[in-house]
Amino acid sequence: MGDRNISETRAILPKMSSGKREQIKKAIPRILYRFFWFIYELMRGRGKYAILVKQRVEHPFPTLYNTSTIIEMINSVPFWWHTIRFGDTITPGETAERTHTWKTMALPISLTGKRVLDIGAWDGYYSFEIERRGADKVVALEFNPNNARGFKVGKRIINSEVDYIILDAHDVNCIRMDFDVINWMGNYYHLRDPIQTLKKIFSKLRPGGLLIIEGHVLIDGGRVRKLPPDEGHNHSRYLFSVEEIVKQCKLCGFRSTAVVSTIGNRALFRVRK
Repeated sequence: MGDRNISETRAILPKMSSGKREQIKKAIPRILYRFFWFIYELMRGRGKYAILVKQRVEHPFPTLYNTSTIIEMINSVPFWWHTIRFGDTITPGETAERTHTWKTMALPISLTGKRVLDIGAWDGYYSFEIERRGADKVVALEFNPNNARGFKVGKRIINSEVDYIILDAHDVNCIRMDFDVINWMGNYYHLRDPIQTLKKIFSKLRPGGLLIIEGHVLIDGGRVRKLPPDEGHNHSRYLFSVEEIVKQCKLCGFRSTAVVSTIGNRALFRVRK
């Protein structure tokens, strides 16, 4: 891993409770909240930070409709998680465009002819971006049917051919095809058994295939932490350190794991089968 190893990462600021975060979110304008949260996450840990002030934001997705129609379609969705720029219009997502830009730096620039699975697709930003990069077949996987609303609208706006299936990530082995690339972002730490899911992902990758992992990581010196059920999860779940993720990928049979970048308490990996 060379100089990309962040084993010495330590938190600079204490962890903020979800309740405190919600209080701040309600008290200040959205744009100020995003700026505040970016700075907070940046200061939560040390490492090689990829989000830069001058970093390029991805080009907007070309659309089939005029701006007024797109706005009407976007407003028909009660909640957007992804910030997606459709032509001259942008969705009111909870995650900023620069976050997407940071994560997509791990994707190959060209995916021409590839078969790709996007786990935890939600509104479909990464699925659509993968399709734009030339993938021959894109399957978007999401466990919550309610999260499909934004995807369905986005698919219509850009005339996408991405397939969207409702399936728990734990059951990824039930998909009757294998893939050249699997995109697994913002998901592992929501699962009750991420290691078993990682093993199933391994089985769905073709030899030489690429797995991209992104998510929260421990930066307080621990390797594994079991989290109790909370308002968003009715089951226990786990957080891993960067080193533990690298270790588990090796144990599952992957031949190499590279840390692409870190920001705050999140890390981005490229894993080869």
